[in-house]
Amino acid sequence: MIKEHRWWIIIVDLEGVDNPRELIAAKGVFLLDIEGVICDNIDEGNVLERVPDFMRYLKTHGKKVAIISNISRKPRNVVYRQLVGMGLPLTEEEVFTSGAATALYIKSHFPGQKCFVISEWGLRHDIEQAGVELSEEGDAGVVAVGANRNLTYSELNHAMRLVIEGAELICSGTTLNFKGSFHGDYGLFLGEAAISEALRQATSHPITYIGKPYPMIFEQVLTSLDSEPADALMIGDTLSSDIAGANRSGIDSVLVSRGERLDLDLIEEEQKPKLIVRDIAELYSLLPS
Repeated sequence: MIKEHRWWIIIVDLEGVDNPRELIAAKGVFLLDIEGVICDNIDEGNVLERVPDFMRYLKTHGKKVAIISNISRKPRNVVYRQLVGMGLPLTEEEVFTSGAATALYIKSHFPGQKCFVISEWGLRHDIEQAGVELSEEGDAGVVAVGANRNLTYSELNHAMRLVIEGAELICSGTTLNFKGSFHGDYGLFLGEAAISEALRQATSHPITYIGKPYPMIFEQVLTSLDSEPADALMIGDTLSSDIAGANRSGIDSVLVSRGERLDLDLIEEEQKPKLIVRDIAELYSLLPS
């Protein structure tokens, strides 16, 4: 079924599928972004309408569930505890963050190398927990960057020097800016991709990104769940990361629009989702009874 509208909240363009309910029923693995889908932002942790009900339905009906997020400023175990605190039926093994994925990447691709980390404590914790030795001021073979609202010029300058000397530059996530609250300040904050881009400009060194829309984090999730891309459905609120990343990986995608009106003609082909819903509550209403 195809609904053609110039402005739309829900559009269905499903090859070989009669309706959205059929698409959802056919999937065995559901991947959910956090901020904008499950809650407004992880710092406040206010769960959005029907999210716990939606996830309980999936698990009750034998579906696999995974959280896939570009958050690296908080460690995976803390993100997991916050999600459970919102009433979500999850295990820690079902939570995949760019920080945890970055830690695994460094451990497997740069064995024995020290790592200098620009980040709030989350990425540092994940990397250290993976068994990678951290470097505070000396030499390092890897520079890993996450969002850091306490970033100093000295840290940024040291990272630049390490990269110029040959260290690998890794960005944990792909966020240019994000909404949040920090020490009483609420609003937009500089993200890890913006910090990494400053280092790239200063060093002419390429960035290795770990996070959506790049395929590695999707591959980690599907391997962990022993699942194939065709069996999965990604639910996210960002065309350029959630939707494009899923599409590149062969995973069908659902965009949570939060009521934003989108012009179909202006969306690049690789960023077009299979289905658009206002929120999880609307997606919940499409679940088979």
